[in-house]
Order: sequence, then structure tokens, then C-alpha cells
Amino acid sequence: MIWAYALGGHQIDIHGHRRGYKFPYKAIVHIAPLESETNFVTPNFRLPQVCRQIYAESAHMVYTLNTFGFNNGDTMERWIKVLPLGWKRVVTSIDVPLSYMRPYRAGRRQPFQRKFPNVKRLGIDVLHLDYIRENGESYEHAKSRVQKLIHDWDSKEIKVDWHAGATGPEIADQIIREFNG
Repeated sequence: MIWAYALGGHQIDIHGHRRGYKFPYKAIVHIAPLESETNFVTPNFRLPQVCRQIYAESAHMVYTLNTFGFNNGDTMERWIKVLPLGWKRVVTSIDVPLSYMRPYRAGRRQPFQRKFPNVKRLGIDVLHLDYIRENGESYEHAKSRVQKLIHDWDSKEIKVDWHAGATGPEIADQIIREFNG
């Protein structure tokens, strides 16, 4: 329980450059609590480095108990490429950026469960709904089409959620209010 409390319950946002960026690549990581917490202390995730026993018991928790988000599809692709296979196998929650969903929807990306066999939750950027809505289609109908796509392409076991992504919370809240009724 102590390891889970120290290492889990965080939104880990990884921000990097898009392809073609002229400066050296450097990812910036922002960590926040998944639920609002008044006494939040940013974790450094060094607990598994204390000793072999604690590493064996806790290292996987960084990937199983947190949600990973990205500012763009290129950053997510880089993260997938450099993340060791063992850690890919235990990732459970991802917030997918808008630019990653377009090729996924077109079938040009592998299913998420092929990359992350243990994924249980995918957060989709709410702006994706605006891109796929057809002729005044309701947000609720667009939302169900995205869920069907993910359940057909990946697995019916994956929970589909929505996140603000690059839109910012104000615009995301407005979109979410519209499709929630």
C-alpha cells in the first residue's frame, strides 16, 4: 500500500517537439495528481532505486498506477520507441493526443493493445469529436462511434474516457457539457 501511495495516482504529461523541430530534442515531464489534492508533492519516482527488494516490489507501479499523456503524436511515438518492452507490457492508462488518433482511425497505427497488452483505459482528446462529427451529428453519437472503433480495433475491455488535451480545460468542459446533454 505504501508503494502504491508513493508511486501511483498521477497524471504524467510528456511534452516534446514535433518532427522537423530544429533544436535538440528534450522532453519535458509535468506531473499532477489524478484527483485534486491539497497537499500534493511532486513525486520523483526514485523509490524503486532504494534497494533490489523495493525495486522488485514497486518499479512496475509507476506504469500501472499512473496515466501517461502527450502533447502531440510525435512525442507519444518517441516514448513508445524508447520505453523498454517490459514497461510497455504493464502500462494501463494513456491519454492519446489528437494528432495520434487521426492515423489510428484511418488504420495506419497498430492497435493499442498490441503495443500495451495490459492497457485498460484510453483517454481521447475531446477535440477529436469535432474532427469526426458529420453534418451536425450529436457529440453523443460521435462519442459512441469512437468507442465502437476502439472496441472493434482493440478490445471491448478498454474503457474509453475523454481528456482536455491541447484545448485547455475551458473548451474541453464546454464540449463535454454539450455531449453529456
